[in-house]
Amino acid sequence: MAEKTGIDIRGLTVGPLETNCFIVSCPKTRKALIIDPGGNADAIAKLAAKAQVDPVLIVLTHGHSDHMAAAAPLMRQFGIGLAIHGDDIDTMRLSVDDAPMWGMGRVEYPEVTSILSDNEEIPFGEASAMVMHTPGHTRGGISILAGDAVFAGATLFYGSIG
Repeated sequence: MAEKTGIDIRGLTVGPLETNCFIVSCPKTRKALIIDPGGNADAIAKLAAKAQVDPVLIVLTHGHSDHMAAAAPLMRQFGIGLAIHGDDIDTMRLSVDDAPMWGMGRVEYPEVTSILSDNEEIPFGEASAMVMHTPGHTRGGISILAGDAVFAGATLFYGSIG
């Protein structure tokens, strides 16, 4: 666990493409965001339970299947919605269809419940995160600023493509 200016951060690497997934929570209320659940829904749920947090929303940094493969089952399990930038809705649909080509197997399309836009605030408990539209990898790519941490999804790569 890392504490960053009033938030707690827990992360794990998920799915066959080794996507970084994060659970970002308010230390006071334990309300949390799940960012980029790209696979391994059970492991993500176990991490949330271990951290004793209550997820309130899934946020996708972009619409590729390796960042959303576990979203639909987690939405059902926690009874929560999913948010993504509006410019990536089409990317999501195409990526679900293309998931097997990338070794993802069948990915269930998660229903989008919130459309995000630049500079929008996402509350979770007494904390909040800010949406920064960072297109490039995809048209609707976003980075999420929470405390002094930035969750950049596939905007930044280390030793790979992007």
